[in-house]
Amino acid sequence: MTSEKNAILCVGLVCVDSILVVETYPAEDTGQRCVESKWQRGGNASTTATVLSMLGEDAEFMGTITDRAEQRFLMEDFKTNCVDTKNVIVCEGSGCPTATVIINKQTGSRTILNSRNGLREMSYADFLSVNLDLYKWIHFETRPNCPDVMTMLSRVLDHNARVEDKIVTSVEFENPHRPHHDVLFNMADYMFVSKEFAQHYGYTNMEEAVEGLTHTCQPRIAIICAWGECGAAGKQSTSETVTSPALKLDHVVDTLGAGDTFIAGTLHALAKGRCLKSAIAFGCKLSGFKCGMRGLKGIEHLKNSSPVLSILK
Repeated sequence: MTSEKNAILCVGLVCVDSILVVETYPAEDTGQRCVESKWQRGGNASTTATVLSMLGEDAEFMGTITDRAEQRFLMEDFKTNCVDTKNVIVCEGSGCPTATVIINKQTGSRTILNSRNGLREMSYADFLSVNLDLYKWIHFETRPNCPDVMTMLSRVLDHNARVEDKIVTSVEFENPHRPHHDVLFNMADYMFVSKEFAQHYGYTNMEEAVEGLTHTCQPRIAIICAWGECGAAGKQSTSETVTSPALKLDHVVDTLGAGDTFIAGTLHALAKGRCLKSAIAFGCKLSGFKCGMRGLKGIEHLKNSSPVLSILK
């Protein structure tokens, strides 16, 4: 359970991932037997909360969830991974978002096919039930409800204006085609920008992305951009660009959730008081470790055994 003013709340999507591991990516109109298949809890904010919990944070997820059979699977998995769900919104009569994920065993690549299945997005009215006094950090995933997320962030900013112990905020910009995502610029303390998002705006590398985007933001805001095997970069307008290389692997096993893991690692390090350069370096190393294993189940063991993770102790 979360303790007073010590929790990190992740707001966004939870879904059921149907994982299919194949020897090679299938050609159209062919058939092959899967190496492995399973259900897994997915969703960006959901996965980020899980990794934060594995790193020892008091993590909570908030979002909408179905009232159908999938609800039990999802809620039991949250509980198993010690992710608080006290503010989850159960929607009666709605389907469950799903993602069919094809993982190529040869390369570790993942191909994702998504379906919302009629579940509504979270609203500002849902967010009004949140007791803001409990949180040190709130992280938002951009969804099709960006105007609602804007009013959620406005509520947090109003709260911060009245208290001494401020809530740190962050927003993930992954899909550049989300409607009205521009209303969220300049609102959070940290903006996590995906490679796809940066390329959509004409940037060709991570340094160019963070340097260009800082010109559109207030000086207090930090821009962080992960660029796959190139690593990640970060910048505030008042400081120099910092970068970190990606962790080099002999063999990539599974990249599903690597971006969510990077965000969780970086948030964890920043919450520990690390500088931006140290935080994105930690995020890159943690994300690299994740790509070398199937799923997330090995991450909780790294904090006690890995010299990379011990830098935060």
